[in-house]
Amino acid sequence: MDSSEKGYIYECRAVIVKWDNGRKSVLITDIPRDLVDASDVTKRYVDRWPMQEKQFRDGKSGVTIHRMVGYGKKIETYEKMGEKHAPQIAIEKEHKDDLKRLKRYLKEEMRIRDKDNVYRIDTELGQIMTCFKLSFVNLCSLFLTKCMDYERFEVQTLFESIFQLGGGAFMSDRKKTIELEVNPKEPKLMAKLEKGLCILNAMDIHDLTGRSIKFTV
Repeated sequence: MDSSEKGYIYECRAVIVKWDNGRKSVLITDIPRDLVDASDVTKRYVDRWPMQEKQFRDGKSGVTIHRMVGYGKKIETYEKMGEKHAPQIAIEKEHKDDLKRLKRYLKEEMRIRDKDNVYRIDTELGQIMTCFKLSFVNLCSLFLTKCMDYERFEVQTLFESIFQLGGGAFMSDRKKTIELEVNPKEPKLMAKLEKGLCILNAMDIHDLTGRSIKFTV
């Protein structure tokens, strides 16, 4: 049965979770109760945060994967945004009294309606940048897993604690050495970093020109 057919009903169930802090969550699922009970639905939702949702939030705060970089901004040919709202305006006139009370709570709708122009941008650059950002996040995850003994750092914490360390780079025809300065305020972290860099150096990393890359602290 297609969802566009008249009378189509998609059945699902809601699991209401009352947390200890007084808040309430409603979890929607289409999995039958005889396969997954309410407690299992709640557990799978909670488990999803560190595995999926938290990683996405980490990517948003660390490298802004949710921001689209566009170029080639062009204005659309609509004379007024009112052309897009004409059917809605007609309905509002017909039910003026009924909608008067509802409009008090539609501030966002009014904000959108006040815009007279619509712009079109090319999102190709944004797609390329998103690929670079996701690759960077995956490399950070690999570094924490393989080199830092599964250390749990958010991307933002990596920036503040490791990536922003001072230092210098020394380069020859065959080798590039990146020397990081120790942060005396974080002795435990610096010890872990030194050990992690030894593991990273053992991976025998090379740049595009074939020059080996080594890290020291």
